[in-house]
Amino acid sequence: MIADEQCLNLQVSVDLFMDGRTVPGEAALAWFAKYDRVIFRFKTTNNNARGFIALADRIGISPRHVMETPLRLRDQQFHYYQDTPLQLAGWSWADFGRCNTVCAKCYTENGVLLCAAKPPTLEHLGSAQRVPPIRIAAPSRKVRWVADTSRAIVAVADKKKRAQLRDIYAWFNEEFPFITTKPTWQAKIRINVQKVGKNTARGVWQLKPAYYEKLKTLLP
Repeated sequence: MIADEQCLNLQVSVDLFMDGRTVPGEAALAWFAKYDRVIFRFKTTNNNARGFIALADRIGISPRHVMETPLRLRDQQFHYYQDTPLQLAGWSWADFGRCNTVCAKCYTENGVLLCAAKPPTLEHLGSAQRVPPIRIAAPSRKVRWVADTSRAIVAVADKKKRAQLRDIYAWFNEEFPFITTKPTWQAKIRINVQKVGKNTARGVWQLKPAYYEKLKTLLP
């Protein structure tokens, strides 16, 4: 497959554990590193990023052949459009690729559509003239969906306590911009609007009376 000219690239997913073990093993990774068509998906956390940089140096993997995929773990929340663990460990955004956006925004992040990149494109990655990728500040807290949806409806409602769905979206976009990097963010809002609100017209909602009282205790 690697030798097939119709193959755009071959992606190799790499796990690095705290004891130094890798999956696949280093011998296999060194074999893959001989081919310019291979992209290594480094599955990073803040704890293993420096180990991945050392691994790349040891085996001879060019940063241009790395697609970093930050892991979304319960104890290490990571959101799209943040500086990634490899960046925080010292690699420049201009030298390597990152799976750090929804697929539709890959070009904005990397300057190329990374999953479809051929070897010449990968070699050009570090020299591409482009602006720094979008970065959004890390959230100060998680969204509390019931409480924050209730807050949104109250905040954007008119004198008759009616809120337009588009205004609720806009409220979340301003209060929690990081959620808009996820492809399902509007659907998540609609689900919770239906839970706490009463539909009075197409795209128009009122907060249910019970949630006015709950709103006092839902948030500190």
